[in-house]
Amino acid sequence: MVDSVNCSYPPRNYCNASTAAVPTTTSTPHAVQTPNCNSCSRNVTVVGNSAPIAQFQGVNQWNCSDVVLRCSNPTGGRVTLYFLLNGKGATYANGNGTLYETINCSTEGYQWVNINGTGVPVNQVSCATS
Repeated sequence: MVDSVNCSYPPRNYCNASTAAVPTTTSTPHAVQTPNCNSCSRNVTVVGNSAPIAQFQGVNQWNCSDVVLRCSNPTGGRVTLYFLLNGKGATYANGNGTLYETINCSTEGYQWVNINGTGVPVNQVSCATS
């Protein structure tokens, strides 16, 4: 049985699981409710005429699945990640060089991104460089 999972985000992007001895018990088993925050897709759909987007799967501090996105401009110029929900623009993030953003899975089972302190439901992404 896995006791804990620790993930590292960019630049290393890996997870380690550790195990612990689980005591046996004779008590009546209890129903365990599995949170929906691991039921989201393990990637995000890339749409349009997007620059390449690398996707790294992980687990966040609440033990929910997430996907870290990375888009780079090889010349160090402008990078914009456009986030969409069912084909409609939801939000965006921009910067220069390389841009990282994390897509989280909610306890309700949908994907969302946090931009400037606001959580926005999303399910598609596109990257533009200039």
